[in-house]
Amino acid sequence: MVSLQNQLEASLSSALVAAVNSQDVAVCRNYFSIFANIQRESEFRNYYYGSRRGPLVEEWQQVRLRDCDLVSPIEPTSVTFASFLPTFYSSFLSILQTERTSIPAIFPDPRPTLSALITSTLSALQPSFSQRLEALSTHYGSTALPQLINAYRATEDFATSTDKVMEKVRYAAPVPDEQ
Repeated sequence: MVSLQNQLEASLSSALVAAVNSQDVAVCRNYFSIFANIQRESEFRNYYYGSRRGPLVEEWQQVRLRDCDLVSPIEPTSVTFASFLPTFYSSFLSILQTERTSIPAIFPDPRPTLSALITSTLSALQPSFSQRLEALSTHYGSTALPQLINAYRATEDFATSTDKVMEKVRYAAPVPDEQ
């Protein structure tokens, strides 16, 4: 039985990733049902989260930060962490806004699912957020406080906006049967 489950998962995985990437909610819902029936719901979620967070993780990894990375400050494509972070958060919020309507249509538990997407995205960032902050502090030394405050404020704004998205998901979620 496990072998058949493995074969089915393997045969569906690339089509599932394609459906997630194309944001085909109806197809994703069908795949979710199939994966749940073969007791592979966690694998479905891993495929889903991986596909949805991919562009954000790539954006985080590809950016050249003149005050966090070992790049030449005169490199024309490098930016400061303070200018990058709001842009990154804007991209993140854009995905969350899309997921605000997609996730409730696919998953039976939209709030925990959206929360897991956020957590898995932040956990997948390399270098980690704390490593970037440490590099920022090292770069600026005793004058790092204004830069850290900028990062804190951008993060606070992101958290406030994310909370609003989560609240909207709560209202979009189906009301559980009270018996």
